[in-house]
Amino acid sequence: MSRYCCMLLLLTIAAFDSTAAEKDDPIGRELRSILIDDQNAQDRVDELIASNNAFKAEGAGLSDAIMATKVRQIIDPVREQYIAFLQRNPKHVRAHLALASFLQEFGDRENSKSHLDTALTLAPNDPVALNNLGNFHGEFGPPEKAFEYYQRASKAAPKQSMYYRNLASVMIIHPLESQSYFRIADKQGVLRRGIDLFKKAVSLNPDDFLLQSTLAQTYYQMRPFPYQEATNAWERALVLAGTRIEKEGVMIHLARIHIKEKNYDAARINLNGVKVEFMLDLKKELMAKIPKKMSPVSFSTSTAGPGLFNLSTSPPPGASGIRKQSPPKKR
Repeated sequence: MSRYCCMLLLLTIAAFDSTAAEKDDPIGRELRSILIDDQNAQDRVDELIASNNAFKAEGAGLSDAIMATKVRQIIDPVREQYIAFLQRNPKHVRAHLALASFLQEFGDRENSKSHLDTALTLAPNDPVALNNLGNFHGEFGPPEKAFEYYQRASKAAPKQSMYYRNLASVMIIHPLESQSYFRIADKQGVLRRGIDLFKKAVSLNPDDFLLQSTLAQTYYQMRPFPYQEATNAWERALVLAGTRIEKEGVMIHLARIHIKEKNYDAARINLNGVKVEFMLDLKKELMAKIPKKMSPVSFSTSTAGPGLFNLSTSPPPGASGIRKQSPPKKR
């Protein structure tokens, strides 16, 4: 399933659940029941797709037409529950947001946008509605509308790091539109503005490894390369890394930037810490860039396939940046 919408409902649910009075409200209980059915349907569809892909890899599997029918059989009852709920409660903002997320996840972009617009009409300063509309325009355009909605969301909820993160991500993805909209002279200025927004997001959510990594990766695009800033950012990411793959992925990044600046001792120290099998070929490639006078290191050239950590030299699209409100229940 698309990662774009998987975060959309998480904060929708969180915001919904944040009010104690709503928890005791029968309308609230009914919506929560639908949200649970929504999540269960998402999980069933994910399992169905994964299972069919496995069969296809073996030369079997169902046709796309049959799969579409099976998916509809799973999701239609949930959609009908949402529609019935909104017929009885047409001004329920959270329900409109939840249905918008559900519809977009399954490709009904037009109706998804309609429910997002309705939610914003009902609650013009609702940060969740503003953020999710920003997400919609960040993916489908125009990006200028995404800029507008993210800025409004951050104004409505200035302590929420997600909105600064999302704005930074969309700005970096659309540098020309950013230059025009924000009156920034060049792409490097856009990157610097994006970095400042990522830093603001980090200051509000300092323990988020993925957010810190996104900030660190953004420095790769800066000219001239800000070596010390990038090093500091990756070293902070190393502190936050929670798994071996995350830690050693950061070490790869640190080695890369140290080699770039001819700080070979620091590069070698980081590379010596890389032991994860699927990173060993990349480790060997980077070690080959260190002058021969450096102490050699033995390598295994076996690989374990693609890893979970982004080892590219550019930030991930949307950098992953883009989070749904999200900041977005698994979707």
